[in-house]
Amino acid sequence: MKNIYLIYFLLLITPVAYSQQKIADAGLVRLIKQQDSLQQHLPVEKLYLQTDKAVYDVGDTIWFKGYLFNADYLKYSTLSGLMYIELANDSNEVVYRRVIPVGYGITHGQIAIDGKDIPEGSYTLRAYTNWQRNFGEDYVFTKTLYITGANNQPWLVKVNARSAHENDKENVYASLTFSEADKKALILRDMQLKVKDGNKTLFKGQAQTDVAGTMDINFNLPPKAANNLTIQAEDLQKGSDRKQNIPLVLNRPENTDLQFMPEGGSLVVGIPTKVGFKAIGEDGKGTSISGKIYNSKQEEVAAFSSLHKGMGNFALTPKPGETYTAKVMLPNGQSKTYQLPQVKTSGTALNIQEQTPTATATSEMDSLLMHLSTTPDQHQNIFYLIAQSRGVICYAQPIKFENNKQIIAIPKSLFPTGITRFSLLNQQNQPLNERLVYIDHNDNLKISITPDKQFYSARDSIALNIKVTDKDGKPIQGSFSIAVTDNEQVITDSTANNLTSNLLLTSDLKGTIEEPQYYFQNKPINKQALDNLMLTQGWTGYGWKETTIRPSIKFAAEPEFEIKGRIVNLIGKKVDNARVILIAKNLLMPQFTQADKDGNFIFTDIPVADTASFFLKATNKRGNDLGMGINIDEQIPPEFNKPKSRYLPWYVDTALQKSISKDISRRLEEENLTGNHILKEVEIKEKKVIKGSHNLNGPGEADQVMDEKDIEKAGALTIEELLLLKCKGLSVRYPTGFVIGKDIVHFIIDGTDLDVILRPMHLHVPGEPYPWTRYNFMKSFLNSYPTKDIIGVEIMKSANYSEKYNLYSDPWQAKIWADIKNGGQPRFAYIEITTRNGIGPYRQVSPGTYSFKSLPFIIAKDFYRPRYVDKTPNGIKDYRSTIHWDPFVVTGKDGKAVVSFYASDRPNNYTIIMEGSDMNGNIGSIVQKFSQKY
Repeated sequence: MKNIYLIYFLLLITPVAYSQQKIADAGLVRLIKQQDSLQQHLPVEKLYLQTDKAVYDVGDTIWFKGYLFNADYLKYSTLSGLMYIELANDSNEVVYRRVIPVGYGITHGQIAIDGKDIPEGSYTLRAYTNWQRNFGEDYVFTKTLYITGANNQPWLVKVNARSAHENDKENVYASLTFSEADKKALILRDMQLKVKDGNKTLFKGQAQTDVAGTMDINFNLPPKAANNLTIQAEDLQKGSDRKQNIPLVLNRPENTDLQFMPEGGSLVVGIPTKVGFKAIGEDGKGTSISGKIYNSKQEEVAAFSSLHKGMGNFALTPKPGETYTAKVMLPNGQSKTYQLPQVKTSGTALNIQEQTPTATATSEMDSLLMHLSTTPDQHQNIFYLIAQSRGVICYAQPIKFENNKQIIAIPKSLFPTGITRFSLLNQQNQPLNERLVYIDHNDNLKISITPDKQFYSARDSIALNIKVTDKDGKPIQGSFSIAVTDNEQVITDSTANNLTSNLLLTSDLKGTIEEPQYYFQNKPINKQALDNLMLTQGWTGYGWKETTIRPSIKFAAEPEFEIKGRIVNLIGKKVDNARVILIAKNLLMPQFTQADKDGNFIFTDIPVADTASFFLKATNKRGNDLGMGINIDEQIPPEFNKPKSRYLPWYVDTALQKSISKDISRRLEEENLTGNHILKEVEIKEKKVIKGSHNLNGPGEADQVMDEKDIEKAGALTIEELLLLKCKGLSVRYPTGFVIGKDIVHFIIDGTDLDVILRPMHLHVPGEPYPWTRYNFMKSFLNSYPTKDIIGVEIMKSANYSEKYNLYSDPWQAKIWADIKNGGQPRFAYIEITTRNGIGPYRQVSPGTYSFKSLPFIIAKDFYRPRYVDKTPNGIKDYRSTIHWDPFVVTGKDGKAVVSFYASDRPNNYTIIMEGSDMNGNIGSIVQKFSQKY
């Protein structure tokens, strides 16, 4: 019989202590080896970003620091040297995507919010490595950010909405209360209202606010209407251009999703079971709920009530031949029934109880009691009880039942702080029962921050004395990031995700975890809520099937920025030992490399740049480039699912209103008192002129113009992708082609209309209308151009700009469209595309060459730190919301560091958030407030 010594985590500190368990069961030995092999084949990375705050104004900068760890011991990852950063709006469109280098698991940078590419709205900040894409979307770091157009002073809006079924229709009743930033009601104001479901208008009409600023509307909701309703309110007051989009969230109780999850996974006859449950409202968030459990005879057998965020548990001992239902009383007075999982007549059950030490007991009593139960028909079988933490097997034990139940005590000291997954498997390595448990050794880093004095005056110098130790008080050297923000302008959510809750809790669970820091408060109710979370939330780690069937690696780790590709001939076959030259602006001199026998080549050690264009040239052994081509491995951006919860803009979100509207009101009050009116920035728009454009109206004379800078910001896209992303109103109408609204789009490349090329081709089925092939034809042309070859796009859709094109358009084309529209007059829009070489759609590519633009890099900048010698305000008020940001606070051997900065002019409290790690297994976070007196 083979033996294996299983090395446990004890407490992940430095030095790490281990204990060993001798295992002789051959099946269990094989399973542990398979899991260890999988862990080495696909090691998991965890990533976290600290930002200076979560709410920004247009014109602000998002400052961030990234931490990249190996998931097992939380040491810095050596796999990836590149990290991708994205911002996606509430429609899940990616408006910003960049890459940033990572060294020793650490990086930092910034995102400028210009208001054009990143306008006001709710955003999802994503961060991931290419390697993390192998594990699915649950491993991607996400954070919700809000960007406000506070200078535009939108109305504050309070929304109350409900729905009711009347005459076989669902009616929605909504009450809207409008006020200015200073909370004064918007009295007797006429507005144009539109209710939209996506792009579809459900209701249109006018209404007036009353003396309280309130107006009521009601409309019928179509049966298939999505939960994407928006009310558009437009001010009809003369001279006003105010218009606001107000999300309408219908959280109808009857649409509550209630799921029941027995501990271990199953209800088994005769085995007492703790049943967890989770209720999710229509808005995607947990909702409070209560009800009763009934058997098939409608006898009450249990009652339940949620404890936190719709989660709770109750006890149930299933009886033979029974089925169970839950009856829930909804807030609207209705009741609804839900079915519990089917009761199994044969099987096993896993129940875990926490045994904590008492005043007289030793720490050895700090254990988990495993209650393993089975039905009599399973006694002859052998099972495996396995516990994993951070993807590593920390405990394994073969189980043989001699009666219906076994109780095993397992010390918590065998596991690190974080989530441990207990699994009961059969001999075929199939999981029968699984249960998550959170272990807390209270061993995170201890961070103390002490200001150098008790009170500070305006623009005073502030010094923060920092000390970091481990759980035993020993000093820790580490890398930390610190944000100091003004409480008047920035709301700090004490329950929001931070470095420790992310790495130890939320990154190991599927889906969104609301208020993660709530579960770390040291109170019985919080600990019970945490156990309910463990009962009801899925685990993100490998499934046991993956242990025996090793998943393939689809996305390679990227230690550094590289340019890779292969040299091929005209028929796509490899060209061996070709010589490749790389030329770029950010290279001091060309780089050379030799392709291998399969034609593969790679360039490394390339300096990063915020925007970088590259040109490659390949020749064979004799210096000839005829018949050669270059294929580059360009990364295709991932597509992520849209968040299930809908984000509210700040002027609707009550919590955000509190701080932002207060800041606007204060600014207006100060302007009135001081007479120092702060003018809105006047943007003088210079007309964009596209050099070499064939625009019939003249270069830049168009409804929308994208110049080379705009195109560069979009990244590596085809023209089709660029236009669908940036051209307002453009969409695909198959098989016609592309349309803007109802207008058919003509694409003109360097003065040549693609339809003119298509006309003589006549590649359509006889008797079939001509436009049936038009979309594929246009798409093939547009997809053949990368945006690097384009220097300008001009869009003509209004009559003012399209008229000249209509005069010069092909009359044969107009006749075709008129016939198809049964004699109706067709309407056209025109998109003029100017290429770099100016030769139109008949472009030629030189043999053996390739040019492309890489995804732009974030080049880290320094946070602006004012230095005040004279503390007297000079007329320009210092109202920074982020008082200080420092991504590189490094503690010395004594665990100490000093951070200094200057206070602002605002008499307020500050909040300090400091997070970081020694990058060797120890992590820590702290939120601390202090006052400055004026």
